[in-house]
Amino acid sequence: FVMTEYPYAAYFGWSANTTATHNTITGGSLHFEDWTNGSDHPSAHTSGTVRDNVLAGGIQKIGVSGLTQDYNLLSSGASGSHDLTGKPTFVGGAAPTSRAGFALASGSAGKGNASDGKDRGTCTPTRSTSG
Repeated sequence: FVMTEYPYAAYFGWSANTTATHNTITGGSLHFEDWTNGSDHPSAHTSGTVRDNVLAGGIQKIGVSGLTQDYNLLSSGASGSHDLTGKPTFVGGAAPTSRAGFALASGSAGKGNASDGKDRGTCTPTRSTSG
């Protein structure tokens, strides 16, 4: 996600068991809001997992208690036990122009230390061939 105007790259409300993994968001935030208090939808609680992401705008939470956050690279607001606070260095420079350009450069914060041993953020596409 490359955001330049709206503050939220993705907005989740009344969203149970949402999973956001291996995303790179260079502007805006992931926004989670639980509207169930006094709403017409008392059974729909916002919950889920946010893991292995690069989130320049961080994670916004309003009234949300069921959200697990870990192994993210954030500019601020790191709260998971394996979250990192820092700034990524991309192979495509400060303003990559392709998906592959958003791969983390050697020595970047988040390089090779996601929960699955890959890079945090967008995983570099791989090419497979068959005989």
